[in-house]
Amino acid sequence: MVQTAGFEALPADLALELARNAMRRQAARLVSADVQVSVRSPPSSGVGDLLSGGTIQSILGVFEDPGDPALQDVAFRVPDESDAILVRKASPNRLRPRLDAGRVIGPMMPAAFINPPVVHRTNWLLAREADEDVVPLRYRDGLQFGRFSGVGGVVRLLAAGAFALLQATVLAVGLLPVPFRRALARAG
Repeated sequence: MVQTAGFEALPADLALELARNAMRRQAARLVSADVQVSVRSPPSSGVGDLLSGGTIQSILGVFEDPGDPALQDVAFRVPDESDAILVRKASPNRLRPRLDAGRVIGPMMPAAFINPPVVHRTNWLLAREADEDVVPLRYRDGLQFGRFSGVGGVVRLLAAGAFALLQATVLAVGLLPVPFRRALARAG
């Protein structure tokens, strides 16, 4: 079974493989990637349509496992610790909104900790398979909130900030001792 191979990580992982192949054809190597996602929901959809039951169960499962480093470590899926250290330095996961080319970018949805470990493991595995040195990928991803212009742009930046704060809160809850997390899960 391949974990986290659903909507969250698969598009980024496949897009990076296409980029790697394009770089190889030019005798170059992919060393940096900035993946941005834009979501358009059908008019009849609601907030509940944004997260699948499987995604919700996966996130709750992360909170149930006291030894799961998924919330904190972008390189926890990289088997070689010396390579994992390099990945952590090259590609820290930051929960904050940013501006890029006039667009507001917030943390990836539904959680910013899902894609980076998958992407870094794939990068590591492909380098090892090709008998190449592992070059840590400078990777970041995010959700586009729209253009930053006028009052609407300020509102989008505030929304991205609120989304980052929500994810930081989820991260903080995930780092609580297991009995506290279980109590919170039962209360919800």
